[in-house]
Amino acid sequence: GTGRLMEYRHVRCIQTLLRLGRDDGELLGSTWEHIFRALSEVARLRNLYEYMARNDRAAAAAVERRQKRVEARKARRAAIEATSTGSPTGASAQVGAVAVSDDMSYSSGASTASFESGYESDESFVEESEMDKRAIDESNATSVHEAVPETLIDAIYQRSTTLSVRSIESFVFQLCRVSRMEISGYGGHVGSNSNTVDLTAVHYRQQHTLLTNRNDDAQGHYNQPDIYSLQKLVEVAHYNMDSRPRLVFADIWTTVSAHLTSTALHSNFAVATYAVDSFRQLSIQFLQREELEVYEFQRKFLKPLEAVMARCEHTSVKELLLKCVEQIIALFGSDARADGDGAEEHGNGALRSGWRPVLKVIGLAGRDGDDKVADTGF
Repeated sequence: GTGRLMEYRHVRCIQTLLRLGRDDGELLGSTWEHIFRALSEVARLRNLYEYMARNDRAAAAAVERRQKRVEARKARRAAIEATSTGSPTGASAQVGAVAVSDDMSYSSGASTASFESGYESDESFVEESEMDKRAIDESNATSVHEAVPETLIDAIYQRSTTLSVRSIESFVFQLCRVSRMEISGYGGHVGSNSNTVDLTAVHYRQQHTLLTNRNDDAQGHYNQPDIYSLQKLVEVAHYNMDSRPRLVFADIWTTVSAHLTSTALHSNFAVATYAVDSFRQLSIQFLQREELEVYEFQRKFLKPLEAVMARCEHTSVKELLLKCVEQIIALFGSDARADGDGAEEHGNGALRSGWRPVLKVIGLAGRDGDDKVADTGF
C-alpha cells in the first residue's frame, strides 16, 4: 500500500513473512501484527487481480462476439454473390452495401482490439516513474497473485488450532487490532496503540480506481471500511470453538466478542450487519455443544447481544439482531421433538443459561422507542 512498484526482494520478503506465520506461530507473540497487516494488503491485491481477470475475460468475450458478427456478414455476402445471377445490378449494390458495413464494423473492432492489446503491452515495459498509481497497483497485484498461493494464507489461520493457550491469545488479540485498523482506516505505524481507535470515526480508505470506478469527488460502492481481518477473525473463532477446552475458549471469546460488539455498533450499516450476522453464526455453532451445569458458558457467550441491542442506533441492525435471537429460540429453545421417522431434532432444548441474555434482548426491544423494533420484540 505504499504506492511503489514491488521488486523481487519485496515479494520474497512477503513470502518469508507468511511462511514464518505458518510454521513458527508459537514464537511470534505481538509480532503477529506485522503478518496480519501483510495479509490484509495481500488480500487486497489478490482481489484486485481477480477483478482485473474478470475484466479481461469480458473484453475477450466482446472481441470474440465482434469477430463472429464479421464472419456472419462475410458469409451472407458470399451467399448473395453466389445467388446473384438474375439481377446483377441490384445484387452488386446489395453486396457493396454489406461490404461497406462489414469493413466499418471490422475496422472498428480491430481498432478497439489493437487499442486494448496495445494498452496492455505498453504497460508491461514502462518504468515506474512513467506509471500512475493504478498501473503500479495492477502490476503489484499480478506479482502477489503469482507468488502467494491461497493455500499459504489459509494455512496460517487454520493452524491457529495448534497454538498454545498463550500464543492463541496473542494471535486473536493482534488480529482484532489489525481489524480495527482496517475498519477505522487507521494508518499509524506498526506497534502503536491502535487498539484504542474509535470505530465510529470512520476515515474511508482510498481504494484502487479500478475497483471504485469513481472520480476523486465521488463516492463509490467499494469505498467502504475493509473487513478482511474481521472475516478471518470469525473463521478463527469457528476453528477454535470445538477444538479448545471451554475455559480456554472463554478467554478467547472475551477478546473476540469485545471486538464484534464494537463493530456491531459501527456507524456503517454494512459493517454492523456483518458483525451481527457473525454473532448469529457463532452462537448457533456454540449452542450445539451441551451446556455444563456450573459454568454457564451460554450466558457469557450470548451476553454481548445485550450491549448491541442497548446501544445500537441502526433500526435495521436491531431488527436483524432480533431475527437472530428468534432463530436461536426456534433451534435451541423448545424441548426436543420427534420428526416423522421418530428421530429427535438436533439441538432443541439446548438453551439453558443462555435464556437470560436472550430474554433481556427481547425486553430491551419491547421498550425501544422505534415501533418496528418494539413490535418485532413482542
